Amino acid sequence: MPRIGYITHDISKLGHPMPYLINGVFEEHGLEVKVYNVDPPTNLSSGIEDLKGYCCGSNSDLIFKKIKNDKIDILIDLSSLTSSKISNVCSKKPAPIIISYLGYPGPVNNEWTDYQIVDKHIVPPKTPGYDDTKLIRLECGYYVNSMRSKNISRSSSVPDKFVFCNMGRSDKITPEIFMCWLRILRRCPNSELWLLKTCSNLVDNLKSLAEREGVNSDRICFKCMVDTLDHVERLKLTSCFLDTDVYNSHTITVDALYVCVPVITIKGKKWCGRVSSSILESLNCGGLVCENIKDYEKFAVKMYEDEEVLRMWKKKIGEKWVGEKEWVEEVEGKLRGIWSGYIKKC
Repeated sequence: MPRIGYITHDISKLGHPMPYLINGVFEEHGLEVKVYNVDPPTNLSSGIEDLKGYCCGSNSDLIFKKIKNDKIDILIDLSSLTSSKISNVCSKKPAPIIISYLGYPGPVNNEWTDYQIVDKHIVPPKTPGYDDTKLIRLECGYYVNSMRSKNISRSSSVPDKFVFCNMGRSDKITPEIFMCWLRILRRCPNSELWLLKTCSNLVDNLKSLAEREGVNSDRICFKCMVDTLDHVERLKLTSCFLDTDVYNSHTITVDALYVCVPVITIKGKKWCGRVSSSILESLNCGGLVCENIKDYEKFAVKMYEDEEVLRMWKKKIGEKWVGEKEWVEEVEGKLRGIWSGYIKKC
């Protein structure tokens, strides 16, 4: 098995999705992996600091030398184009093979990245802008998670009140999708919509728009940010998650599905708008993926009107979970094949 390293700049940031998603992966690997954090040390702990192969430092040159000295064969870049420090390290090619994964939801076409990890839903074959020979397509699903290690119970019970929700970033809410949500509220008179409160202007503007469109603004409830476990427990009180379209919820889609809240999404045109579709397909729940906003609205109303449909989807979601164990097992197999091919060419 090749020596594997991961490099990132997000792994020790409390509240950042990266450690929440990926930490379980390092424990699941059947061999010791190295994790290089291109960030200064911090007194806060996300749990990754206890890993045997963990290395932290803000000096790019020292991180580069450390990777070279550790004789890493395959380096998985968890940040890609989102970090100039990591680009400085990876552009010097500290490992023979560099693979981009998770941190950047789009094509990485630089000189030093050899592969990207995707699946057939994120990047279908022959997608413009991508070289299929440089894509590692996973069968288990693209978006890894470590939910099993969080000691969160899965729940398929139906809440007493019907609550639509979207607890993602407000900058993902387009005018078109918000108007769709208002139409859903008008057609579902005894429902509420929960959104994440990010700023007072957002609350005032969306509530004002709701009133102009004939929806009582009290039916749109803005929830404050809470820690991760409280956030997931709060999702259990909701009935149906309405995804954003152009840029999906990613980590929060995982959170909702883990507690068996159906996520209705629209298949996007780009990577960032296909992540929820990918996650749903990995759970055999592709029926929750809509082709257009008209079908999306119709499906949401159907969830509200027919409790049996809601119960059926909650049960189906609860029947399967794909987490860090399945992801690591498939990825290690792919990496063995890639490394074997590289050795033969040398």
